[in-house]
Amino acid sequence: MFRMRAPSAIFLIWMAWACAWVQARPVRVTLWISGGTSGILTAGREAPGILGLLRHQRETDDRGFWLDVGGSPTYAALANNGHPDVLVPNAESLRLGGLPLLVEPEMPWTFLNTGILPQYPGETVPGERAITLNHSDGPRIQVHALLDAELPLQVPPQQLRPLHIQDPREALRARLPEIRGESGVFQVLVLPEHARGGDWSREFPDFPLVIEHAGPIAEVYSLDDGARLRVRPGRFGRTLVRVDLTWDTVTQSFGPPVGEVVWVSAAGADGLEVPDELRARLRPLHQAPDPENWRSDRDFESAFSQAVLARADAELVLIPRLRRNEIVYPEMPEFWRVAWVEEDDVWVKVRVPAPIARSWRDVELAGASWWGRIPGGEGDVTVVMPGRVAAGSGGETWHLREVLDDPEIETEILEMTLRDLLPLSLEESQ
Repeated sequence: MFRMRAPSAIFLIWMAWACAWVQARPVRVTLWISGGTSGILTAGREAPGILGLLRHQRETDDRGFWLDVGGSPTYAALANNGHPDVLVPNAESLRLGGLPLLVEPEMPWTFLNTGILPQYPGETVPGERAITLNHSDGPRIQVHALLDAELPLQVPPQQLRPLHIQDPREALRARLPEIRGESGVFQVLVLPEHARGGDWSREFPDFPLVIEHAGPIAEVYSLDDGARLRVRPGRFGRTLVRVDLTWDTVTQSFGPPVGEVVWVSAAGADGLEVPDELRARLRPLHQAPDPENWRSDRDFESAFSQAVLARADAELVLIPRLRRNEIVYPEMPEFWRVAWVEEDDVWVKVRVPAPIARSWRDVELAGASWWGRIPGGEGDVTVVMPGRVAAGSGGETWHLREVLDDPEIETEILEMTLRDLLPLSLEESQ
Protein backbone atom coordinates (compact mmCIF):
# COMPACT_ATOMS: atom_id res chain seq x y z
CA MET A 1 0.00 0.00 0.00
CA PHE A 2 1.35 3.40 -1.04
CA ARG A 3 1.81 5.86 1.86
CA MET A 4 2.57 9.57 1.40
CA ARG A 5 5.48 10.94 3.36
CA ALA A 6 4.76 13.85 5.71
CA PRO A 7 6.12 17.16 4.37
CA SER A 8 9.39 18.20 5.91
CA ALA A 9 9.67 21.23 8.22
CA ILE A 10 11.80 23.00 5.64
CA PHE A 11 9.13 22.48 2.99
CA LEU A 12 6.42 23.86 5.30
CA ILE A 13 8.51 26.94 6.07
CA TRP A 14 9.12 27.47 2.37
CA MET A 15 5.41 27.12 1.60
CA ALA A 16 4.49 29.63 4.32
CA TRP A 17 7.04 32.08 2.98
CA ALA A 18 5.82 31.58 -0.60
CA CYS A 19 2.20 32.15 0.41
CA ALA A 20 3.14 35.26 2.31
CA TRP A 21 5.10 36.51 -0.70
CA VAL A 22 2.14 35.94 -2.99
CA GLN A 23 -0.15 37.82 -0.60
CA ALA A 24 2.37 40.57 0.08
CA ARG A 25 1.84 43.98 -1.41
CA PRO A 26 3.80 47.18 -1.00
CA VAL A 27 1.99 49.86 0.99
CA ARG A 28 2.64 53.48 0.05
CA VAL A 29 2.47 56.12 2.77
CA THR A 30 2.58 59.82 1.92
CA LEU A 31 3.82 62.56 4.22
CA TRP A 32 2.87 66.17 3.42
CA ILE A 33 5.21 68.64 5.13
CA SER A 34 4.32 72.32 5.45
CA GLY A 35 5.89 75.12 7.41
CA GLY A 36 6.00 78.80 8.20
CA THR A 37 2.50 80.01 7.30
CA SER A 38 3.16 82.78 9.83
CA GLY A 39 -0.50 82.71 10.83
CA ILE A 40 -1.80 84.19 7.56
CA LEU A 41 -5.04 82.80 6.16
CA THR A 42 -4.35 83.58 2.52
CA ALA A 43 -2.63 86.33 0.60
CA GLY A 44 -2.77 85.33 -3.05
CA ARG A 45 -0.42 83.21 -5.11
CA GLU A 46 2.73 84.27 -3.27
CA ALA A 47 1.33 83.22 0.11
CA PRO A 48 -1.62 80.77 -0.03
CA GLY A 49 -1.42 80.49 3.77
CA ILE A 50 -3.42 78.16 5.96
CA LEU A 51 -6.53 78.15 3.73
CA GLY A 52 -4.39 77.13 0.76
CA LEU A 53 -2.97 74.21 2.75
CA LEU A 54 -6.43 73.14 3.95
CA ARG A 55 -7.81 73.28 0.42
CA HIS A 56 -4.85 71.28 -0.91
CA GLN A 57 -5.42 68.54 1.66
CA ARG A 58 -9.11 68.37 0.79
CA GLU A 59 -8.50 68.07 -2.92
CA THR A 60 -5.52 65.70 -3.00
CA ASP A 61 -6.18 62.06 -3.86
CA ASP A 62 -3.61 60.77 -1.39
CA ARG A 63 -4.34 62.39 1.98
CA GLY A 64 -1.58 60.55 3.85
CA PHE A 65 -0.32 62.34 6.97
CA TRP A 66 0.20 66.10 7.29
CA LEU A 67 3.10 67.52 9.35
CA ASP A 68 3.22 71.27 9.93
CA VAL A 69 6.53 72.71 11.08
CA GLY A 70 5.96 76.09 12.71
CA GLY A 71 2.32 75.73 13.65
CA SER A 72 -0.08 78.59 14.28
CA PRO A 73 -2.77 79.47 16.84
CA THR A 74 -5.11 79.82 13.84
CA TYR A 75 -5.29 76.04 13.36
CA ALA A 76 -7.39 75.68 16.53
CA ALA A 77 -9.86 78.32 15.29
CA LEU A 78 -10.20 76.45 11.98
CA ALA A 79 -10.30 72.94 13.46
CA ASN A 80 -13.70 72.14 11.88
CA ASN A 81 -11.95 72.13 8.51
CA GLY A 82 -9.36 69.60 9.65
CA HIS A 83 -5.86 70.22 10.88
CA PRO A 84 -2.38 68.69 10.59
CA ASP A 85 -1.69 65.29 12.12
CA VAL A 86 1.44 66.69 13.75
CA LEU A 87 2.16 70.29 14.79
CA VAL A 88 5.60 71.59 15.73
CA PRO A 89 5.73 75.04 17.41
CA ASN A 90 8.29 77.72 16.60
CA ALA A 91 9.23 81.00 18.28
CA GLU A 92 6.58 83.00 16.43
CA SER A 93 3.71 80.64 17.29
CA LEU A 94 4.80 80.53 20.94
CA ARG A 95 5.02 84.32 21.14
CA LEU A 96 1.50 84.65 19.74
CA GLY A 97 -0.15 81.71 21.51
CA GLY A 98 1.94 81.05 24.60
CA LEU A 99 1.42 78.01 26.78
CA PRO A 100 -2.38 77.90 26.14
CA LEU A 101 -1.50 77.13 22.52
CA LEU A 102 0.22 73.90 23.58
CA VAL A 103 -2.56 72.68 25.86
CA GLU A 104 -5.27 73.01 23.19
CA PRO A 105 -6.78 69.49 23.46
CA GLU A 106 -7.45 68.93 19.75
CA MET A 107 -4.09 70.13 18.48
CA PRO A 108 -1.34 67.44 18.21
CA TRP A 109 1.75 69.39 19.32
CA THR A 110 5.05 67.58 19.77
CA PHE A 111 8.44 68.63 21.15
CA LEU A 112 11.11 66.63 22.91
CA ASN A 113 13.46 68.90 24.82
CA THR A 114 11.29 70.51 27.50
CA GLY A 115 11.04 70.25 31.25
CA ILE A 116 9.50 72.26 34.09
CA LEU A 117 11.31 75.06 35.89
CA PRO A 118 12.01 74.13 39.54
CA GLN A 119 9.85 76.97 40.86
CA TYR A 120 6.77 75.27 39.34
CA PRO A 121 6.94 71.74 40.86
CA GLY A 122 3.26 70.96 40.35
CA GLU A 123 3.20 71.69 36.62
CA THR A 124 3.51 69.16 33.80
CA VAL A 125 4.82 69.51 30.27
CA PRO A 126 2.00 69.81 27.72
CA GLY A 127 2.13 68.14 24.33
CA GLU A 128 3.79 64.83 23.48
CA ARG A 129 7.46 63.92 23.35
CA ALA A 130 6.78 62.00 20.14
CA ILE A 131 3.72 61.40 17.99
CA THR A 132 3.21 58.02 16.33
CA LEU A 133 1.16 57.96 13.12
CA ASN A 134 -0.51 54.59 12.54
CA HIS A 135 -1.45 53.59 9.00
CA SER A 136 -4.40 51.23 8.57
CA ASP A 137 -2.20 48.70 6.71
CA GLY A 138 0.36 48.45 9.50
CA PRO A 139 3.12 51.00 8.84
CA ARG A 140 4.04 53.34 11.71
CA ILE A 141 5.75 56.72 11.52
CA GLN A 142 7.14 58.39 14.63
CA VAL A 143 7.82 62.13 14.69
CA HIS A 144 10.26 63.78 17.10
CA ALA A 145 10.66 67.58 17.27
CA LEU A 146 13.16 69.79 19.04
CA LEU A 147 12.70 73.36 20.23
CA ASP A 148 15.42 75.97 19.80
CA ALA A 149 17.59 76.37 22.91
CA GLU A 150 17.36 80.17 22.46
CA LEU A 151 13.57 80.32 22.89
CA PRO A 152 13.78 82.00 26.33
CA LEU A 153 15.45 84.97 24.57
CA GLN A 154 12.89 85.02 21.75
CA VAL A 155 9.59 84.50 23.60
CA PRO A 156 8.38 86.67 26.54
CA PRO A 157 8.64 84.75 29.83
CA GLN A 158 4.88 85.08 30.43
CA GLN A 159 4.26 83.10 27.24
CA LEU A 160 6.76 80.32 28.00
CA ARG A 161 6.51 79.65 31.73
CA PRO A 162 6.73 77.15 33.33
CA LEU A 163 8.62 75.42 30.51
CA HIS A 164 12.36 74.93 30.70
CA ILE A 165 14.04 74.44 27.32
CA GLN A 166 16.75 71.77 27.47
CA ASP A 167 19.74 71.48 25.19
CA PRO A 168 18.27 69.88 22.04
CA ARG A 169 21.30 67.70 21.24
CA GLU A 170 21.57 66.31 24.75
CA ALA A 171 17.83 65.62 24.92
CA LEU A 172 17.92 63.77 21.60
CA ARG A 173 20.96 61.68 22.53
CA ALA A 174 19.23 60.63 25.76
CA ARG A 175 16.24 59.45 23.71
CA LEU A 176 18.24 57.53 21.08
CA PRO A 177 18.33 54.13 22.88
CA GLU A 178 14.53 54.12 23.06
CA ILE A 179 14.23 55.21 19.42
CA ARG A 180 16.65 52.50 18.26
CA GLY A 181 14.58 49.91 20.11
CA GLU A 182 11.55 50.64 17.93
CA SER A 183 11.72 48.14 15.07
CA GLY A 184 9.72 48.59 11.87
CA VAL A 185 9.05 52.27 12.58
CA PHE A 186 9.97 55.12 10.22
CA GLN A 187 11.67 57.77 12.34
CA VAL A 188 11.28 61.48 11.53
CA LEU A 189 13.30 64.25 13.18
CA VAL A 190 12.19 67.91 13.07
CA LEU A 191 15.20 70.12 13.81
CA PRO A 192 15.25 73.22 16.02
CA GLU A 193 14.81 76.55 14.29
CA HIS A 194 17.98 78.00 12.78
CA ALA A 195 19.73 74.60 13.01
CA ARG A 196 22.32 73.71 10.38
CA GLY A 197 20.59 70.80 8.70
CA GLY A 198 23.73 69.26 7.24
CA ASP A 199 25.45 69.07 10.62
CA TRP A 200 22.44 67.53 12.34
CA SER A 201 21.72 64.95 9.63
CA ARG A 202 25.32 63.74 9.77
CA GLU A 203 25.34 63.66 13.57
CA PHE A 204 22.08 61.69 13.87
CA PRO A 205 21.99 59.07 11.07
CA ASP A 206 19.26 57.08 12.84
CA PHE A 207 16.62 59.28 11.19
CA PRO A 208 15.86 58.53 7.52
CA LEU A 209 13.92 61.81 7.28
CA VAL A 210 15.21 65.08 8.76
CA ILE A 211 13.02 68.19 8.46
CA GLU A 212 14.26 71.77 8.74
CA HIS A 213 12.05 74.73 9.57
CA ALA A 214 10.61 76.63 6.62
CA GLY A 215 12.75 78.81 4.39
CA PRO A 216 12.15 81.13 1.45
CA ILE A 217 12.92 78.26 -0.96
CA ALA A 218 11.74 74.67 -0.45
CA GLU A 219 14.47 72.05 -0.81
CA VAL A 220 14.85 68.27 -0.89
CA TYR A 221 18.33 66.86 -0.25
CA SER A 222 19.22 63.23 -0.89
CA LEU A 223 21.53 61.69 1.75
CA ASP A 224 23.57 58.48 1.89
CA ASP A 225 23.05 57.63 -1.79
CA GLY A 226 19.28 58.05 -1.53
CA ALA A 227 18.78 56.06 1.67
CA ARG A 228 17.78 59.19 3.63
CA LEU A 229 16.33 62.65 3.02
CA ARG A 230 16.69 66.12 4.48
CA VAL A 231 13.88 68.49 3.48
CA ARG A 232 12.82 72.08 4.00
CA PRO A 233 9.26 73.30 3.25
CA GLY A 234 8.60 76.79 1.86
CA ARG A 235 7.24 79.69 3.87
CA PHE A 236 3.69 81.07 3.95
CA GLY A 237 2.09 77.86 2.65
CA ARG A 238 3.46 78.44 -0.85
CA THR A 239 5.05 75.00 -1.17
CA LEU A 240 4.76 71.63 0.51
CA VAL A 241 7.29 68.83 0.53
CA ARG A 242 5.78 65.47 -0.35
CA VAL A 243 7.63 62.40 0.92
CA ASP A 244 6.54 58.96 -0.31
CA LEU A 245 7.37 55.90 1.76
CA THR A 246 7.01 52.25 0.74
CA TRP A 247 6.25 49.66 3.43
CA ASP A 248 7.13 46.02 2.72
CA THR A 249 4.51 43.83 4.40
CA VAL A 250 6.81 40.77 4.31
CA THR A 251 10.02 42.21 5.72
CA GLN A 252 8.07 44.69 7.87
CA SER A 253 10.40 47.48 6.84
CA PHE A 254 10.44 50.74 4.89
CA GLY A 255 12.24 51.41 1.65
CA PRO A 256 14.19 54.62 1.03
CA PRO A 257 12.05 57.79 1.15
CA VAL A 258 11.39 59.75 -2.03
CA GLY A 259 10.69 63.49 -1.85
CA GLU A 260 9.51 66.30 -4.12
CA VAL A 261 8.42 69.94 -3.81
CA VAL A 262 4.72 70.59 -4.51
CA TRP A 263 3.30 74.07 -5.14
CA VAL A 264 0.10 75.15 -3.42
CA SER A 265 -2.55 77.18 -5.24
CA ALA A 266 -4.11 80.27 -3.72
CA ALA A 267 -7.47 79.57 -2.10
CA GLY A 268 -10.30 81.66 -0.73
CA ALA A 269 -12.70 80.77 2.05
CA ASP A 270 -15.38 79.16 -0.15
CA GLY A 271 -16.40 75.79 1.23
CA LEU A 272 -14.42 76.26 4.44
CA GLU A 273 -15.84 77.04 7.88
CA VAL A 274 -14.13 80.32 8.74
CA PRO A 275 -15.25 82.17 11.91
CA ASP A 276 -16.45 85.72 11.41
CA GLU A 277 -13.47 87.23 13.24
CA LEU A 278 -11.17 85.51 10.77
CA ARG A 279 -13.28 86.29 7.70
CA ALA A 280 -12.73 89.98 8.42
CA ARG A 281 -9.05 89.39 7.59
CA LEU A 282 -9.98 88.27 4.08
CA ARG A 283 -11.84 91.41 3.02
CA PRO A 284 -9.94 93.37 0.37
CA LEU A 285 -8.71 96.86 1.15
CA HIS A 286 -11.07 99.65 0.09
CA GLN A 287 -8.16 101.35 -1.63
CA ALA A 288 -5.18 99.40 -2.87
CA PRO A 289 -1.89 100.93 -1.64
CA ASP A 290 0.42 102.47 -4.20
CA PRO A 291 4.03 101.90 -3.03
CA GLU A 292 5.43 104.53 -5.42
CA ASN A 293 3.35 107.27 -3.80
CA TRP A 294 3.90 106.32 -0.18
CA ARG A 295 5.63 108.86 1.95
CA SER A 296 8.93 108.21 3.71
CA ASP A 297 9.57 105.32 6.10
CA ARG A 298 9.67 107.81 8.96
CA ASP A 299 6.22 109.16 8.13
CA PHE A 300 4.86 105.66 7.94
CA GLU A 301 6.44 104.64 11.26
CA SER A 302 5.08 107.80 12.86
CA ALA A 303 1.52 106.93 11.79
CA PHE A 304 2.01 103.34 12.92
CA SER A 305 3.36 104.40 16.31
CA GLN A 306 0.43 106.77 16.90
CA ALA A 307 -2.01 103.95 16.20
CA VAL A 308 -0.23 101.63 18.65
CA LEU A 309 0.07 104.28 21.38
CA ALA A 310 -3.62 105.12 21.12
CA ARG A 311 -4.75 101.49 21.21
CA ALA A 312 -2.40 100.57 24.10
CA ASP A 313 -3.01 103.81 26.02
CA ALA A 314 0.76 104.28 26.35
CA GLU A 315 3.29 107.12 26.17
CA LEU A 316 6.25 105.34 24.59
CA VAL A 317 6.50 102.56 21.99
CA LEU A 318 9.36 100.73 20.36
CA ILE A 319 8.62 100.25 16.65
CA PRO A 320 10.62 97.63 14.73
CA ARG A 321 11.88 98.68 11.33
CA LEU A 322 9.33 97.66 8.71
CA ARG A 323 10.39 96.24 5.37
CA ARG A 324 9.61 98.07 2.12
CA ASN A 325 8.95 95.05 -0.06
CA GLU A 326 7.08 95.31 -3.32
CA ILE A 327 3.46 94.25 -2.85
CA VAL A 328 2.38 92.01 -5.70
CA TYR A 329 -1.26 91.70 -4.68
CA PRO A 330 -1.97 94.87 -2.70
CA GLU A 331 -5.72 94.32 -2.58
CA MET A 332 -5.20 91.47 -0.06
CA PRO A 333 -4.55 92.92 3.41
CA GLU A 334 -2.83 89.75 4.62
CA PHE A 335 -0.23 89.89 1.88
CA TRP A 336 0.40 93.53 2.65
CA ARG A 337 0.89 92.63 6.30
CA VAL A 338 3.34 89.84 5.65
CA ALA A 339 5.23 91.96 3.12
CA TRP A 340 5.91 94.54 5.83
CA VAL A 341 6.10 92.29 8.90
CA GLU A 342 7.48 88.89 7.90
CA GLU A 343 7.26 87.45 11.41
CA ASP A 344 4.40 88.51 13.65
CA ASP A 345 4.79 89.28 17.35
CA VAL A 346 2.81 90.24 20.43
CA TRP A 347 2.99 93.62 22.15
CA VAL A 348 4.22 93.70 25.76
CA LYS A 349 2.92 96.57 27.91
CA VAL A 350 4.87 97.63 31.00
CA ARG A 351 4.73 100.53 33.43
CA VAL A 352 8.13 101.76 34.64
CA PRO A 353 9.49 104.90 36.34
CA ALA A 354 10.13 107.76 33.91
CA PRO A 355 13.94 107.73 34.47
CA ILE A 356 14.07 104.09 33.39
CA ALA A 357 11.97 104.87 30.30
CA ARG A 358 14.36 107.70 29.42
CA SER A 359 17.37 105.42 29.81
CA TRP A 360 15.74 102.91 27.45
CA ARG A 361 14.96 105.59 24.90
CA ASP A 362 18.55 106.85 24.95
CA VAL A 363 19.99 103.46 23.94
CA GLU A 364 19.92 102.82 20.20
CA LEU A 365 18.58 99.43 19.17
CA ALA A 366 19.48 97.98 15.80
CA GLY A 367 16.42 97.66 13.58
CA ALA A 368 14.04 99.58 15.87
CA SER A 369 13.23 103.13 17.03
CA TRP A 370 11.40 104.72 19.97
CA TRP A 371 8.33 106.88 19.40
CA GLY A 372 6.27 108.98 21.81
CA ARG A 373 6.84 111.46 24.60
CA ILE A 374 7.90 110.88 28.19
CA PRO A 375 6.33 113.35 30.65
CA GLY A 376 8.72 115.28 32.86
CA GLY A 377 9.25 114.38 36.49
CA GLU A 378 9.68 111.10 38.33
CA GLY A 379 6.29 109.52 37.71
CA ASP A 380 5.56 106.25 35.93
CA VAL A 381 5.39 105.82 32.16
CA THR A 382 3.52 103.17 30.16
CA VAL A 383 5.72 101.58 27.50
CA VAL A 384 4.90 99.00 24.81
CA MET A 385 7.42 96.92 22.89
CA PRO A 386 7.46 93.79 20.69
CA GLY A 387 7.54 90.49 22.57
CA ARG A 388 10.89 89.45 21.13
CA VAL A 389 12.51 92.61 22.50
CA ALA A 390 10.92 92.08 25.91
CA ALA A 391 12.28 88.50 25.92
CA GLY A 392 15.86 89.69 25.49
CA SER A 393 16.10 89.40 21.69
CA GLY A 394 18.95 86.89 21.63
CA GLY A 395 20.87 88.78 24.32
CA GLU A 396 20.77 92.12 22.49
CA THR A 397 18.29 93.82 24.83
CA TRP A 398 19.38 92.63 28.26
CA HIS A 399 19.19 96.20 29.58
CA LEU A 400 15.41 95.91 29.07
CA ARG A 401 15.10 92.35 30.29
CA GLU A 402 16.89 93.10 33.55
CA VAL A 403 14.21 95.66 34.42
CA LEU A 404 11.33 93.47 33.24
CA ASP A 405 12.58 90.56 35.36
CA ASP A 406 12.05 92.64 38.51
CA PRO A 407 9.08 90.96 40.29
CA GLU A 408 7.68 94.40 41.19
CA ILE A 409 7.41 95.39 37.53
CA GLU A 410 4.09 94.26 36.10
CA THR A 411 3.92 93.36 32.44
CA GLU A 412 0.92 92.57 30.26
CA ILE A 413 0.58 90.78 26.93
CA LEU A 414 -1.80 92.80 24.76
CA GLU A 415 -4.36 91.04 22.59
CA MET A 416 -3.34 92.91 19.44
CA THR A 417 -0.26 91.76 17.54
CA LEU A 418 2.36 93.64 15.58
CA ARG A 419 0.36 93.28 12.35
CA ASP A 420 -3.08 94.11 13.69
CA LEU A 421 -2.90 97.91 13.28
CA LEU A 422 -1.06 97.99 9.96
CA PRO A 423 -4.12 98.60 7.71
CA LEU A 424 -5.12 101.58 9.85
CA SER A 425 -1.65 103.11 9.61
CA LEU A 426 -1.55 102.34 5.88
CA GLU A 427 -4.62 104.50 5.28
CA GLU A 428 -3.14 107.28 7.44
CA SER A 429 0.21 107.20 5.64
CA GLN A 430 -1.20 107.88 2.17
